[in-house]
Amino acid sequence: MEGLPDEIGSFIYYEDTLIFSAADDVLVMNSDNEIVKTTSIVIEEDGTSKSMYHEKLRWQIITRSEHYYLRVWDTENPAVHQFKGFERYDLSADFIFKAEFTYYDPPKKFDVLTELGGRQRDGFCWQGNLHVPQQNAQS
Repeated sequence: MEGLPDEIGSFIYYEDTLIFSAADDVLVMNSDNEIVKTTSIVIEEDGTSKSMYHEKLRWQIITRSEHYYLRVWDTENPAVHQFKGFERYDLSADFIFKAEFTYYDPPKKFDVLTELGGRQRDGFCWQGNLHVPQQNAQS
């Protein structure tokens, strides 16, 4: 990208640890606004690392199916500011129907993996409210 150095830094994988090292004379900041020269990358429970920054670039490491990927944003790209979200169908009461639900006793629990290797959380949003199934509810 025009105006950016040829190299901002490098990642190495050493003894089960992913390490980022900034290139000489390149100012890299972390999400706490601290200067980064060398740091180990911590992957959070959701499969992402904290972000790092250099000028108009922001990046983080993500994991999918136990592989590391580098996700990079150009914070000055107009498309970033124009993106309003994904189109989706509005929820409609027309599709609500009566049914009987029987709880398992004891409850059956299992993880549902997403296409990208993450875990799906229980619950859904409707009319601006988060609805989470009640584990102990009985009808």
